[in-house]
Amino acid sequence: MENQSFEVLRQQSQLNEATLQVRDIWYQLAEGFYSITTDYRTYSSLIEQLQSKFPNGWQLQIDEKETIKATFVFTNGEGTLTVEKQSSGKESILVTS
Repeated sequence: MENQSFEVLRQQSQLNEATLQVRDIWYQLAEGFYSITTDYRTYSSLIEQLQSKFPNGWQLQIDEKETIKATFVFTNGEGTLTVEKQSSGKESILVTS
């Protein structure tokens, strides 16, 4: 078994949690529990409520097409990690450096 640092394990755990949250939000949008509105206050309140479910350091975005993105910016500035799920159900994890 390969030894991994605590930081790597923590990041993997946070990625798993963020992925589960994105999937949960997608399901709730698809089932009509939430809807994306153009009203800024309503949208901000919804994002704030959903953001609180993510691990520290992750930022949530949902666009008008109901594409959900959760992004983590590495503290050392080496890049970002983004979990994305489109309204069609297509899911991806993007790593940039």
